[in-house]
Amino acid sequence: MKLKNIILSTVLSIASCHALAVDNSQIALSNLHMENTPNGMSAIVGYAENTSNSVVKNAYVKFNLLKDGVVIGQTIDAASNLEPGQKWKIQAFINTFNDKPDSFKVTEVNVVN
Repeated sequence: MKLKNIILSTVLSIASCHALAVDNSQIALSNLHMENTPNGMSAIVGYAENTSNSVVKNAYVKFNLLKDGVVIGQTIDAASNLEPGQKWKIQAFINTFNDKPDSFKVTEVNVVN
């Protein structure tokens, strides 16, 4: 339940920040893939790097979860205070209780400073 509350809080926070300045040229994504985590959950994992010359205060990466090309859910990951050149390990958890996606698509990369 605690993880559900964290995810819900993150999604609501992002929804309230959506009207702020959005920019994705400051974040580079790499090695994104789905995997099972050591605790038995599924997640999209990979890396995001601050490619700018300044601190990124808040960065969000949003994903659509797909099964046979149909969107069956969404997930998100966020990081704060990324220094120039610093990487963050993305770990966007996937709810597989109802259905398991076979692929994903990055839908947004947001930077809110």
